[in-house]
Amino acid sequence: MMVGIGRTTGVTDDAGTTQKLQYKSPFDVRGDTLRMTEFGFSSGLPAGSDVLILSLGGDRSNQVIVATNHGSTRYGNLKPGETVIYDAKGKSVLLGEDKLTVKCAGQDIEVTEAKNATITASVKIRLETPLVESTGDIVDNCDSNKVTLKELREAYNEHGHDVKNVQGGDSTRTSEKTNKEEDAHDLLSGDDIGSSVLISLFSDRRADADDVTDDGDRRGWWGDTGEDILLGSRLWLLARSVLSRAIARKAEMYAEEALAWLVSDGVLSSVIATSRIVWPDKLYLTILLIRPDGNKQEYKFEWLWGDNNAVSATYAQ
Repeated sequence: MMVGIGRTTGVTDDAGTTQKLQYKSPFDVRGDTLRMTEFGFSSGLPAGSDVLILSLGGDRSNQVIVATNHGSTRYGNLKPGETVIYDAKGKSVLLGEDKLTVKCAGQDIEVTEAKNATITASVKIRLETPLVESTGDIVDNCDSNKVTLKELREAYNEHGHDVKNVQGGDSTRTSEKTNKEEDAHDLLSGDDIGSSVLISLFSDRRADADDVTDDGDRRGWWGDTGEDILLGSRLWLLARSVLSRAIARKAEMYAEEALAWLVSDGVLSSVIATSRIVWPDKLYLTILLIRPDGNKQEYKFEWLWGDNNAVSATYAQ
């Protein structure tokens, strides 16, 4: 068997069951040379690619290309164990040491002909884009909820309020503003306030501009963009703090901030948060809710500090 090196001319026949190339060497120019590749992988070589040629039985009329390289576009500086798929235009899929990176080099990316597409992420999915579009409906909490955002929006748009003291003739009356106390009836009359408290305290509110975070992620709910009242609390900011009286005071402030909307909506007349530290590793937070009729209700929470200052919370009404 004879081994040789050549360079492709750019002439390729890729229409059949095998790919055939033309290459030139110091000896001659040969076309229709079979190129062998691994199953499931194929590529179109740029002109000027180096090729390794085997002449079977030493017969130069019976050749096969078994390896290729294009030096000017080769993806370099890989770490041991890493793998990459790349092209001559700068696009790549890197199976890196600590993450998978897809680089589109300014071009579009498209996934087609999928029946179902599932992305599983243990922490979150973040979209850094000025616009998210969907041609179909969106359902949140889909395992327990079947109502789409479109249906919720339509139900809201169709609801109305009685106009009092309507007069005939040419009189014009504007629909009254929503009565917050009436709209909050479910919260005032039932146990839904407990769910509201838990959601408000343990949903991650977007951090303020001057808040310090571990990784620069301000969290928060995308639906709060442009809103004056934000969902959730900033208690998550305490997760890497060393337990202290200052941290306890912040916990009180963050809790009252998270529940302030219940006061502004008329569900409660006031919210009072008080904290107590049991050294070396426990913070107790008591939330006192005072209703407009004077009735009071308490919610108690316990935070446990671990060795790395991360906290876990326990709820006991």
